Amino acid sequence: MISDRDKDEDIPSEWVQVKLGDVLQVIRGASPRPKGDPRYFGGDIPWIKISDITKEKGKHISITKDHVTEDGAQKSRFLQAGTLILSNSGTVCVPKILAVDGCIHDGFVAFPELPDKFDILYLYYFFDKIRPQIINENRQGITQVNLNTTIVKNIVLPVAPIKEQKCIVAEIEKQFSRLDEAVDNFKRVKANLKRYKASVLKAAVEGKLTEEWRKANPDVEPAGKLLKRILAERRKKWEEAELAKMYAKGKIPKDDKWKKKYKEAELPKEEYTFKIPDLWVWSNLGQLAWSVKDGPHYSPKYSKSGIPFISGGNIRPEGIDFSSAKYISKELHAELSERCKPELGDLLYTKGGTTGIARINTETKEFNVWVHVAVLKLVGSIDRSYLQHVLNSPHCYRQSQVYTHGVGNQDLGLTRMIWITIPLPPLAGQKIIVRMIEEKLTIVSEIEKQVDSNLKRAERLHQSILKKAFSGKLIQSKG
Repeated sequence: MISDRDKDEDIPSEWVQVKLGDVLQVIRGASPRPKGDPRYFGGDIPWIKISDITKEKGKHISITKDHVTEDGAQKSRFLQAGTLILSNSGTVCVPKILAVDGCIHDGFVAFPELPDKFDILYLYYFFDKIRPQIINENRQGITQVNLNTTIVKNIVLPVAPIKEQKCIVAEIEKQFSRLDEAVDNFKRVKANLKRYKASVLKAAVEGKLTEEWRKANPDVEPAGKLLKRILAERRKKWEEAELAKMYAKGKIPKDDKWKKKYKEAELPKEEYTFKIPDLWVWSNLGQLAWSVKDGPHYSPKYSKSGIPFISGGNIRPEGIDFSSAKYISKELHAELSERCKPELGDLLYTKGGTTGIARINTETKEFNVWVHVAVLKLVGSIDRSYLQHVLNSPHCYRQSQVYTHGVGNQDLGLTRMIWITIPLPPLAGQKIIVRMIEEKLTIVSEIEKQVDSNLKRAERLHQSILKKAFSGKLIQSKG
């Protein structure tokens, strides 16, 4: 953590460097036990937890989910409004100033009764400055950063004279105000781009995107004929897969009775349909996939290397993010693949965590999936990119949320996701829709990259301002 080795010698001569514990009282919060005991919980006194600081923006905290009784406050750490606190576990090194009297649990340290020579906002911004360093140390291999009171007391603070502290705070807030305005503008642009993407997909599935093309091409094959081929192919694919499984087990069927196990896909539900163009028909995900599986319903044994093992958070419309993937052994991958094996061209669909995100697998490398990802084997008679776009449209996403059940661990069940209705254009129309969508979304993607680049630049500038502030270079020394 930040200690003697971090002392900055390049500070103004009138400044001093001190350990926090030498100049400030540092106390830790406490949690009444057992949690939920009515003797301690359910009262009127705010009880501040880590989750509270992540929900309320800004310097201050005034709203808490939980409250404690008078007896609970005795077993916690009661603080007056105006006290500076600092998170010491989980989401570490987040400073907040209490806007209400309340108690802090053991995920915080506090600095009550600050001496006159310290401006509270000067300390607030100092913790803001050192937070990235602490997070970085966490990334370098420490599984859980815990800023206990001993570590906090050893943090070295550069101390400017009190008048200069106030000038530094004023300059920080002046520059942050301009920076925050720019960041808010960039975030508005991102939000508008997100809405625009949704509007493009909405126009596509409603047929509005291809109105002119349909007028110029009235003689394409109706989607009704395409759907008949799709359903025939669906059955054929199922039969081929069943035969392969029987042959693998050394079983050779004597007749065709095994084919009676085939289940026809359900018809689309009318409550999730609307008026679509002539020559289009309604289908559903169950008609377009001949196999629907998900990964194991338990956490497998992970390895340091091997085969990537992904969950719902790794699936995004623009691709699979392997950067945070875990790994399983090749042997376990082979075992899990007997149930569910993602292959090139399969549809990956999130069914746990953030549900209803679709991505066609374009990866040639081997990987496997957890229960939160469904793997759908698709018929070849549909444009896969069209299906990906329509599933990510507002029409299909809304359905996925309706079919997502459960409290806490929510799940879009396999037997429910196949009900999602899909407007099916003629195949030629599907290809035109894909081309038009991707032309528009490519432009959006380029703008998003520029916005993201500017947001990262703003983050760097935020830290640059703080670095200058605590090395005496943000303002001229006031003495």
